[in-house]
Amino acid sequence: MPSFEPTICLSIKIVGQTVDFDKKRKKINKPVRYIKKENCFRSQCSRSKLSATMIAAKYTVLLVLIANLVLIQAASLKDVGSELNEAPAPDTDVAVHEKKDKKRVVEVDEVLEPRAKEEKVQENVEEDVVHEKKGKVPKVQDDDSDVVEPHAADPDMIGECNFDFMKDLANPYVLYLKPTSYDWFYAIGKGPIHSNAGPFARLACTAGKITVGSELTKYKSVLVQCVNGKTVQIVDTEIQAKLRDIGCSAYQEPITRLTKHETAIGKTVAQVGFRVDATHFVPVIDEIAVSRISRGYIPRWAHYSVMPLASMSEQKAKSKLKLKYGPLSGETDYKLAYDRMYQRQAMKVIFKGDKIVDKYMPLNGSDYFVPAQLVDPEDFVFEAQSNATVFYELTTPVWRSVAEGNWALTDRIIRDYSRKHYSKVDVFSGTYLALYLPDKIGLTTYVTLPEDLRPAQFLFRYAVDKSTRQGVVFVTVNNPHLESADQRNVICEPLDKCQQDYEEFADFKQGYTYCCSTEDFDRHAKRLGLPLVEPYPLVQAL
Repeated sequence: MPSFEPTICLSIKIVGQTVDFDKKRKKINKPVRYIKKENCFRSQCSRSKLSATMIAAKYTVLLVLIANLVLIQAASLKDVGSELNEAPAPDTDVAVHEKKDKKRVVEVDEVLEPRAKEEKVQENVEEDVVHEKKGKVPKVQDDDSDVVEPHAADPDMIGECNFDFMKDLANPYVLYLKPTSYDWFYAIGKGPIHSNAGPFARLACTAGKITVGSELTKYKSVLVQCVNGKTVQIVDTEIQAKLRDIGCSAYQEPITRLTKHETAIGKTVAQVGFRVDATHFVPVIDEIAVSRISRGYIPRWAHYSVMPLASMSEQKAKSKLKLKYGPLSGETDYKLAYDRMYQRQAMKVIFKGDKIVDKYMPLNGSDYFVPAQLVDPEDFVFEAQSNATVFYELTTPVWRSVAEGNWALTDRIIRDYSRKHYSKVDVFSGTYLALYLPDKIGLTTYVTLPEDLRPAQFLFRYAVDKSTRQGVVFVTVNNPHLESADQRNVICEPLDKCQQDYEEFADFKQGYTYCCSTEDFDRHAKRLGLPLVEPYPLVQAL
C-alpha cells in the first residue's frame, strides 16, 4: 500500500489593492498579498513531481517576486503616510486618541453627544472649585464688588470663638469696625471676646485690598464670622484664617476734611478719619472746631473718646510718630513757624528789643514754642487711629516745658482713669484766649509767631464719664514765665483735691495747672461753643 507521506504545497493568490495602515505601529494590518498553505499527499502530487533543481528555481523566483512586492508596498505606504500628516483635524464630534496623562482616553471613532460635552464642562468647573481649598485665598479677579454685606451664617460653620482683643485684633494695617455700622469695634467688658453665630466684625481697607497672610483677595471690606477658637471665615466665601492674619495690602492713610456743620458760635467743624468707600467715613476725631488764618486752618478744640484699652494696646507704634501736613494746613509752613531762630526774630519785632526776647527765649536755651498735639496718639487703641492724630492742623503752639510737663500729665490722668474704672471718657481738648507777655516796660504784648500762628493763654481738657454722668475740667496756663497765679490766670475755681494729688500742677515752669468742676467752667464752655447740654457733676475719683 502506497505511503501517504504528507508534504507542503504552496500556492500564491493576489488580492485587491486596499491598504489598511496603522500609523502608530508602522505596519500593514491586512497584507496586500498572502501565502496560502495547503496540505497534499504524494499520491495527489505525483504528476507534479519536481526535481531538486526545479524546486530550487521556483523558490528563487518566488523570493524575487516577494522582494519586488515589498518594494512596491513600501513606496505606496510612504505616500499614504504623507497624506495622513497633511490631513485636516477630525470633526469636532469625533474624538481621537488623547495623551496618556489625560484623565479620560476616548477610543477611535467614539462620538461625544452634546449632553456628554456639557457634562465634561461641568466636571471642569467642579474641579476648579475643589482646588480652592479652605484657608486658601482665591485669585484676584477684576470685580467691582468690594464690600461683603451681612447674611445668615452657615449653621455648619458656627463654632465658639474666644479672641484676645489686644492680641487677635492687632493687625496695624486694617480697620476693625462693627458689623452693622461703620464705627470702631471695641471689646465689651474686661474678658475675652466671645462669638458664636453671625458676623461679629467688619474688617476694612481704605487703601489696597484685604489680605490673608501673604495672599491677596479682591475685597476692600469684609465681614467675619466665628469658625472655632481663633479661626474666622470671611462671609460669603470659603476663606478661613486666624483673625490676626487678616489685614490690608497697603498703609491706611487718614484724611482731614471740612464738614458743612458749625459750632454754636459759628466755627467750622472738621473731622479726621478714614474714608472706607464713597458713602462711609469712619471718624477718629469726630469734631474739630477750626478757625481760618491767612494761609490755612488752626484748631480751637477737638472732641474724641478715650477707651479703657488705650493704655494696654499692642498696636501702638514703636517709634514716635512724626507730624505731617494735611489738607487743612493749606500753605502754612509749620516747619518755619516752629523754628526757634525764626521765633526769636518774630518776637524781636513784637517786643522791639533783644534783651526782653533773650529773657523769654534765650539764644542758647531749650525752651521755645513747639507744636503740641490737642489729641495724643496714646489716647487710642488701634494704630490706625493713632496715625490720624499727627497732622499739623491738630497742633497748637505751646512752650516746650509746658507741653512736656503738665499738659502731657493731664492727658495721662484721663487715660489712667479710663483704664482703672474701665470707662469710656469723652474729652474736649482745646485752647482759650490769646497768650500775652509783658514787654520791657511792662505793657501787655500778645505773642505772634511766624506764619500768623498765635499761642493760646490757656489749654484745657474737658473730660466726662457718661456712664456715671460725672466730669472735670483741667486748665493749664501756657506760660512758664508766670510768677504768680493771679486772677488773670485763674478762670474757674481750683479744686483742692487736684492740687493735693498732683503737686506738679503748682510748678509754673511746667505750666501752672488746676482743675475745676464742669459747672464752674460752663460759661467758658459756652463761649467756646462746646456742644454740651448741661454741666456734669464733679468726678469723685481721678
